[in-house]
Amino acid sequence: NKGWKASDKDHFVSLKSKGFGYLYNSSYDSAVIYGQRMLKEGYTYDSPYAVIYGHIILGQAYTMKGNASLAFDNFKKARENCLQYDSLKALCSVYNGLGLYAMNISNDYYRALSYFFSGLQTAHTVRNEELSSILLVNISAVYCLKRDTAGMEYLLEAYEAGKRGHNYYILYISAINVAYMY
Repeated sequence: NKGWKASDKDHFVSLKSKGFGYLYNSSYDSAVIYGQRMLKEGYTYDSPYAVIYGHIILGQAYTMKGNASLAFDNFKKARENCLQYDSLKALCSVYNGLGLYAMNISNDYYRALSYFFSGLQTAHTVRNEELSSILLVNISAVYCLKRDTAGMEYLLEAYEAGKRGHNYYILYISAINVAYMY
C-alpha cells in the first residue's frame, strides 16, 4: 500500500479495537467517532483495512442507533471493499452487520438468518472461531425473537466455543440467551 508503514497498521488495529469495544459496550456515539476517524485516516493513507473496518463500525453503530440509510450505506461500502481486496475475515463482520440490520431495522428475520449463515460459512472458511461464535449467538437471537427453540443448538455450540476460547463475552451473551430460551 502506498504511503503507509507497518506501524500505521498497528494504529488502525488499535482504532478498530476501540471502535468494536464501544459497540460491545453499547456506546454507539463513541463507536461512530472511531469509525469516522478510521475512514478519514484510511482514505488519507490508502489503507483498505482501515476503510473496511471504519465502514463496518459505522454500519453497526448506525444500525443500533436506528439510522437505516447510513447503516446500510456503510455496510454496502464495506462489502464492496471486502470483495475488491479479498478480505474474507472482514466480510464475516459485514454479513454479521447486515444480519443485525435486517433483524433490528427491517424486522426481516429470514433475511437476517440468511446474512448470519453466510457470515458463519465465511467464518468457517477462514477458521475464525470468535466470529463463528458471535454469528451463532446472533442466529440464536433470531430464533429467540421468533420464539423457536431450534436456536438452542446454535447457542450451545457458541457457549462451548466460548468456554474453549475463554471468551467471556460469548459465554455471557450465550448464557443470557439460553436463560431467555428456557
